[in-house]
Formats: sequence, C-alpha cells, structure tokens
Amino acid sequence: MIDVLRWFVVLEVLGLIGLPFAFAMFRRLPDRGWSISKPLGILLVSYLWWLLGLTGIIPNSTSVLICIVVLMGITSALLVIKFNQWRALTTFVRSEAWTIALVEVLILAFFMGWVLIRAHSPSIHGTEQPMDFAFLNSIIHSQSFPPNDPWLAGHPISYYYFGYLIMGSITMLSGVASSVGYNLALATVAALAAGATFGLVYNLVRLSRGSSDAAAVSGMASVVLLLVAGNLEGVLEFIHASNLGSIWFWSWVGIDGL
Repeated sequence: MIDVLRWFVVLEVLGLIGLPFAFAMFRRLPDRGWSISKPLGILLVSYLWWLLGLTGIIPNSTSVLICIVVLMGITSALLVIKFNQWRALTTFVRSEAWTIALVEVLILAFFMGWVLIRAHSPSIHGTEQPMDFAFLNSIIHSQSFPPNDPWLAGHPISYYYFGYLIMGSITMLSGVASSVGYNLALATVAALAAGATFGLVYNLVRLSRGSSDAAAVSGMASVVLLLVAGNLEGVLEFIHASNLGSIWFWSWVGIDGL
C-alpha cells in the first residue's frame, strides 16, 4: 500500500507543477485546464528528462529526475508570480471547488479501482506485456537515451518508447520496483483518461451555455461510456481473478453455452 501512496503523491506533485501552465494555456476554458494538469505536468518533466538524456552528457538517474522536478516546480512558481496568477487561482478554486473535487475524486476512484484489479492479477504475461516490461526496465537502467534494446545488446530500442519513458519517470521518482510501477502505470493511464475525458465534455457543455450540473452529469456519463461500458473486459478479468468469481463466471458461461 505504501508503494501506491508514494506513486499517487508523485502524481499530485507533478499535477501541481503542471497546473500553472494549464491555467495560463487554457484560460478560456471553464475548468482552466485543471482536468489535464496532471498529464501536462508529467509530460513537461518527462520531456525535459528525455531531452537531457539524448545529449549523452547528463546521466539517467533518479537524482537528475528530482532536479528536473525541482527546476520545473520553480518555473511553475515563477509563472504564477510573473503573471500574477495567485489571486486568479484562489478565486477559481473557491468558485469551482465542486468541479475540482469531482475531478480529483474521479481520478482517485479510477486509479484505486484499477489498482484493485491489478492486485488480483499482477502477473506480467500475455500479449505484449513482457515487451512492455522489458522496455520499462531498459529505460530505467539505461545511462542515456535512446535506451538500450533489451534483446539486441549494443543497440538502441528501434521502437516508439516515449510512453514507457513517461511511466519510467514516475517509477523512478516514486522509488517503487519496476514490476510494481508497471501495474501502477496501467492504473495511472485509466485514472488520467477519466479526468481528461470528464474535463473535455464538461468544458464543451459549459461553453455551449449548459449549467454546471448538466456539464458535470454529462462529464460523468462520458467517463462511464468510454472507460466502463466501452470496455467491459476489465470487469470480466476482475471477476476471473477472484477464485469464487472465476468458478461462478465459467460455470455461468458453460451453462449459458448449453
């Protein structure tokens, strides 16, 4: 559980780093970019980490990543000061406290939901999961970028790897094992997708002169349709992961097939 907490704390810190940037870039949106502040913060830190790693001069290490986070945190603070965002931020938080709370609860709920699903079935096997895990480990342990190919020594990965690099940065910052980070990364994708989906629909409804309540209901419905009703495989896997659920499920399938 401590690994989950450390991972989520890193997500929150990176979200705070991305908030001033989102607040300035999306000032015309009703939610001022709050719903995508976490993905934006993660992107900013990991992109700078990637650029420095490409130089081959600055080694790939956790200490370098921490320095990047501190640097980006200072930049975010300066952005707030330079553009006098503090008063606007506090006013926005007070006026949109319900929406902000809804986004945060939604992200946390999907994150913890997928953590529970992966806790029932944490093994990394099947389809492309071994390859994904190999790339994640390669990024964490390579001295520079492009990372080393896990199957062809002396050569870089000949594949798009930036998504693995993003999750590798959170894994290193949180200090969790790569096997734990792999599973928490899956939960993170679901959680951030839920927040971004809600924000997109919420903003569209509000910009179409819909009420805050209508926008919130529409945003929640979009999340359910996209991440739950649109893909019930996760529900089936969760049922299958439990021994009792597995027996019930396969018995039901067998009876139904007759």
